[in-house]
Amino acid sequence: MRYLILLFLFGIISNVKAQESTASAHVSTFELGAPQLKTTKKIWVYLPENYKTSD
Repeated sequence: MRYLILLFLFGIISNVKAQESTASAHVSTFELGAPQLKTTKKIWVYLPENYKTSD
């Protein structure tokens, strides 16, 4: 019975469309090399709404 409920909930959740975040305009990204790991990492930084106009 639990598995049936979990499958039902998973079906509902998987059919919900992702909403676009209102924070996306305030996110800045850059890549940082990690030579020890032989890869690069993408860094996401959330900036406050007034970041560009603040002192």
